[in-house]
Amino acid sequence: FVFRLDSARTCKHLWKCAVEHHSFFRLRTPGNSKSNRSDFIRLGSRFRFSGRTEYQATHGSRLRRTSTFERKPSKRYPSRRHSTFKATNPVIAAQFCSKTNPEVHNYQPQYHPTIHPSQPRWHPHSPNV
Repeated sequence: FVFRLDSARTCKHLWKCAVEHHSFFRLRTPGNSKSNRSDFIRLGSRFRFSGRTEYQATHGSRLRRTSTFERKPSKRYPSRRHSTFKATNPVIAAQFCSKTNPEVHNYQPQYHPTIHPSQPRWHPHSPNV
């Protein structure tokens, strides 16, 4: 394959990605980081893949699957609506029930204005045209 890239930096990035991809899928373990050759004569790149390989990732997950554990059902809580409406005293709960007390069903809150009725009503300013 021949790749033509804009710069040496992008070419090096592509090459490193290819080495990582090849090492991840083809090797069982990453290679040794130290070589037996001296640093004086160096052929090739010093870049080496240092992560886990596909074999290590899949083999490790197979070993983890063999662990035993016990499943338990989740703890059930009453619904929020049910728990906030329910009173501790059944007599008080009956007072707030619309079936036993028709006033609860027809209840309308009292309106208490904070502005005195004698004050003039506020109207948005309309520009003179």
